[in-house]
Amino acid sequence: MLRISRQAFYKYRKTRENKELQEEVVVELVKDIRHKLPRIGGRKLYYMLKDDFEKLPLKIGRDKFFRILRKNGLLVEPLKQYKSTTNSNHWFRIYSNLIENLTVNKPKKVFVSDITYIRLRKDFCYLFLVTYLFTKNSRLSSQYESGRQGSG
Repeated sequence: MLRISRQAFYKYRKTRENKELQEEVVVELVKDIRHKLPRIGGRKLYYMLKDDFEKLPLKIGRDKFFRILRKNGLLVEPLKQYKSTTNSNHWFRIYSNLIENLTVNKPKKVFVSDITYIRLRKDFCYLFLVTYLFTKNSRLSSQYESGRQGSG
């Protein structure tokens, strides 16, 4: 009726049961380790459990192991790796846009500035840039330029 033999049906059922049993064993082993080390990653888990897989009659490779972890919701989500450097809820005065209706047609008429945070190994430093709006040439600081003129 289903166009498969009785032998194929029982073979499929047996392999499905074996896969489910393997999956349960893997999930239990992972849960035992995760109870002690909750944020341990999948690759480390795989190498920690590799010897257990060889002792038991389990043939599980890395990709199959990750599929089992994903299916059972056991993958560790990566932590947020960046710091927030902008505080928009500050108490400082916010000025209105003074050049909103101004037409800029020559250099050195309007300067714009920006602060960019640069992350170092342990903390942050900032880079302050001043730019002409018309030509977009940047000037590092007035001290730098006056020092350069004096030395030449």
